[in-house]
Amino acid sequence: MKIALLGSSRGLGKGVYELLVSRYPESSFFISSRKGSLLKAHSKAHSNTQIFVCDFTKEAEQELLWVELKSFSPTHIFCIAGGGVHGEFYKKEMKDHLWTLQLNLIFPMKLAHFCLNTLPAQTSLVFVGSSVAENTPDPLASSYCSAKHGLRGFVTTLQKENPNRQIILVSPPYMDTDLLPAGAWPRREGIAQSANSVAQQILTDLNL
Repeated sequence: MKIALLGSSRGLGKGVYELLVSRYPESSFFISSRKGSLLKAHSKAHSNTQIFVCDFTKEAEQELLWVELKSFSPTHIFCIAGGGVHGEFYKKEMKDHLWTLQLNLIFPMKLAHFCLNTLPAQTSLVFVGSSVAENTPDPLASSYCSAKHGLRGFVTTLQKENPNRQIILVSPPYMDTDLLPAGAWPRREGIAQSANSVAQQILTDLNL
């Protein structure tokens, strides 16, 4: 297998990468995020890992990413990048809300457009939503919630339009990582799960 993980420097992406490397050490990996130092640290555990530093919200860097992905020719792509502004909507600047939408919705749409037009039909696409934010209101995360609602609608529509392609939406619960704000309600209520346990469940569900 040739597996690309977009958003793999920490949290769920790091957990998925580490599990896949342990299960498929002979596979080739392509890991990308804007945290180059973290990518380099992770890749030391696996000699056949290519890293590509990329800010997924910047169009110029996206264009370079498409070139690298086409060259790598993955059999599986995981779009795991996520995150967003936290707080009351009106108290945050619009540029922060737009950044959140770019990362969680617009980038996955651009990635899908690139893949469907460029990569073989056998390439598996896995997008990461949210079991909470894609279905219900998410106080203090309005733009993140909007993006995840949109991502679910987008991916489920793609599945109907492309029944012969493997396009998957996984919807994990909130995770107890440094990406989750200290005051976020899932942490206060003790329902946030570890990234590693969520990664294991996702790969089990995908039969990987």
